[in-house]
Amino acid sequence: MNKYLWLFAVCVVLSLVSCKRDPEVDEKKVEQILGDGNDYQELIRNPITADKNVDTVNVAVVKFDEVSYDFGDVKAGKTVTHTFTFTNAGKVPLLIKDATSTCGCTVPDFPKEPVEPGGRSEITVRFNTENKEGHQDKPVSVFTNGYPAKYVLTVRANVVK
Repeated sequence: MNKYLWLFAVCVVLSLVSCKRDPEVDEKKVEQILGDGNDYQELIRNPITADKNVDTVNVAVVKFDEVSYDFGDVKAGKTVTHTFTFTNAGKVPLLIKDATSTCGCTVPDFPKEPVEPGGRSEITVRFNTENKEGHQDKPVSVFTNGYPAKYVLTVRANVVK
């Protein structure tokens, strides 16, 4: 019995020691987040709370004119381009943090500056059909400071030899 009590005491001590926080490390994390010279931090607002309430009143909202475009038949080896136009329908400036594709053949170009409420801008997507054949469906994920935070644009083509 005494052996189990000793083992329990060791476990308690180890758990207390392992929970010790290093304020110097925590402070560096805060400096990395706040001290990077980025002036857009006040634009980021999480509209979802722990009690599952969603407040979408004071956030940026992207309204795309279209979210999908079909190039139709495209000759293999060509690069085709489409521009997706959007409006910031929210009440705060919209910041596009990133736009990515699943493939290096599809490259999005997006505005780096905030889009004011009511403002319009565009995302241009280039699709290189080199070494492609048949039906191609290429999604582009757009990450914003708005709600929802992620949008998916899609370009399609039927690549023919």
